[in-house]
Amino acid sequence: MSAALGAGAAANFVGGTMQAVAAGLASKKMGKAYQREMQLQEKFRNQSLNEFQTALPLRGVEQARSDIATGRANREQGYQEANAAPFSADVGVGPQGRDSANLNLMGGLRAQLAGYSDWGLENLIRNLRSQERLNQISNFAKGWADVFPAKMYDAQHSQDELAMWGQLIAGLGGGAQGYSQLFGSGPQGGGGMGGGFQGDIGGGEFAGQV
Repeated sequence: MSAALGAGAAANFVGGTMQAVAAGLASKKMGKAYQREMQLQEKFRNQSLNEFQTALPLRGVEQARSDIATGRANREQGYQEANAAPFSADVGVGPQGRDSANLNLMGGLRAQLAGYSDWGLENLIRNLRSQERLNQISNFAKGWADVFPAKMYDAQHSQDELAMWGQLIAGLGGGAQGYSQLFGSGPQGGGGMGGGFQGDIGGGEFAGQV
């Protein structure tokens, strides 16, 4: 009886230990999955922040002035080249001083207006490219966040087989203990009762009479 109880207790201990180890390993794996997800989201956050900080100065006054000045210079160069082109030989006359001044004035105004137009177009293109990169980073972050619950579920149940075997062993140990307690001990004191009758019959008052 004591051997069966000892074996059952040992099985209970081993099974319980296996279940505890399985729970600890699963918890550790869940912790690693959570830490990995936080690192990824932190990486995406830093990428978005860097992209925004890079794009922000390009939307300011200094960049606007530079773009406008570049656009105006490009237009003025084109107008000057057009004004410097010779007239047809058949005409025989060229632009007078007032005409040249008027052309230069109109060219400068058009160049200034074109500079604003170039700046607006360049700014629009930069904003679209920046937004595209931010959307790409956001999509990556969302994709990882969407699969995070599945990864946590896998980590939580990664040691289910070990826990199952521990539960099985502990169950066998409990069964052995229960069987030993129910069927391992017979009636107590039976031999003593038989011996008392024999003593009374064989060596008592009746024996003397016989």
